[in-house]
Amino acid sequence: MSTTIAPSQPAPGTTYPFAIADIAHATARLLGHGWSAKSTSGRWGVTGKVLGPCSTAFTFLVDEDDHLTIAFWYSTDDDFPETPKLPDGVIKCDAGVYLEHAAITDGLNPLAEQAAAAIRAITGLGDDHRKHQSAGPDQPGTNSARGEGVVYGHLPGSSGRGSSPAVADVLFGRLDR
Repeated sequence: MSTTIAPSQPAPGTTYPFAIADIAHATARLLGHGWSAKSTSGRWGVTGKVLGPCSTAFTFLVDEDDHLTIAFWYSTDDDFPETPKLPDGVIKCDAGVYLEHAAITDGLNPLAEQAAAAIRAITGLGDDHRKHQSAGPDQPGTNSARGEGVVYGHLPGSSGRGSSPAVADVLFGRLDR
């Protein structure tokens, strides 16, 4: 007697209760004023980006090891802690950090809470970010008109800290700053 197993055909949208982009949006809400999120990768919702009162953007994705990862490149404009104290279960990796034991069964809000705690630790902004809000529009530490004609970041493979060369230094030569 042979048994035929029917292929799995779940209804669209029922396999997972939320998308990665939903986690990014929930995280931005938890981070509060000055933070926002957008879905990237079109309408698929397979990645999400959190933007805030700093130049660094945080991209939410799932890596090849099935870890919920928050990828980011340090900007030379941001004054983040050299060695942030990451929350339990948040592990540093080449792309940024990942949530070690995160699972979709944890639920949207608990995942967003853990991601928000990780971003607060990375940025050093804590629960409030008055450090960036208190500066005027033309003062360092604000997010006014960044990116136009400016190159931020460090070369791939560098930690973005210490003696690693900045992209602008390689493109334009070392400037006295």
